[in-house]
Amino acid sequence: MRPSITWRGSWRRADEAITALRDGTLHGKAVVEVD
Repeated sequence: MRPSITWRGSWRRADEAITALRDGTLHGKAVVEVD
């Protein structure tokens, strides 16, 4: 089983992932990387 990661980015860009999740445009998982 493989996770469906559709967004990956820096924690500095986490607002993009949150907006996409809220708007329903992100289909899958979001991974926020701490850098």
